[in-house]
Amino acid sequence: MKILLFTIIFFFRFTIYAQDIYVIKNIKGNVVKSKNSLKKGDTISGSDKISFSEDSGILLISEKNIQIAFATNGKTIHSKKVYTLDSLFPQSKRMIEKAQKVLNDAFDFQNHFGTTFRVYGNNYAVRVASLYNVMYTNEKSDRFFFFQMSHSSEKEPFNKHLQGVKNHLNFRKNEIFALNGKSIQPKDVKFLGLYFYNKLTSDSTKLADFQMEFVDDTPLLKSAKTLIEIVEQSKLNINSYELFCNQIKDIADHIYGKTDKDGLEYWIENKLHIYRPLK
Repeated sequence: MKILLFTIIFFFRFTIYAQDIYVIKNIKGNVVKSKNSLKKGDTISGSDKISFSEDSGILLISEKNIQIAFATNGKTIHSKKVYTLDSLFPQSKRMIEKAQKVLNDAFDFQNHFGTTFRVYGNNYAVRVASLYNVMYTNEKSDRFFFFQMSHSSEKEPFNKHLQGVKNHLNFRKNEIFALNGKSIQPKDVKFLGLYFYNKLTSDSTKLADFQMEFVDDTPLLKSAKTLIEIVEQSKLNINSYELFCNQIKDIADHIYGKTDKDGLEYWIENKLHIYRPLK
């Protein structure tokens, strides 16, 4: 009975710890374990202590052939600080909010954009329900989305048309921050609401009330360069993809400050061409 119990305990412990072994697939810079520099092909466990040099990163492959990447980012992973591999994994539990694929009603719109929505770069787009029927719209269309806005130079609020293409609502910085044919400064603008106009009912429906900010994505690309370079998209599963996104989110929040909602996943897909796995 004792032998059987020992065998069960041993098997249980072995099974748990066997899942914590990873092979180093790629490495950039100097990553150290127990005073020894790691190299491709080395193995590492969750309890091993590692440290990163400046601008370094490591790509690990699990026994199930799933990749996990970590790199210094100035926020959660610092150079020369010692970590156990296990201590880096809790980030995967702080999943970024999955980009909502279709916005149907005011609740969906407000939930998606929050109170302040950050766009990385100059463009953002979100899919809207087919009921809006915005295959291609302009200011003369029978139905379209628009921002109501105010500007320090204007006494009255004005409306800014937002183009709909193939049931996608587009937000373009150069079009939004323009008035009377001239560019205007974002700091002088306040958003008063996102609306949808339907000529058939002669009605404008308010869908959301939020401020939209566009930020230069150059610092983000620079700070995340190491992490981006070592990732192999074909080996990402949903968990390692979320972990990757969370690390990018940490870097973004460190650079720009935290915001209620943002278009991070849109930026990752359209700028980095790294896409959410189907499963």
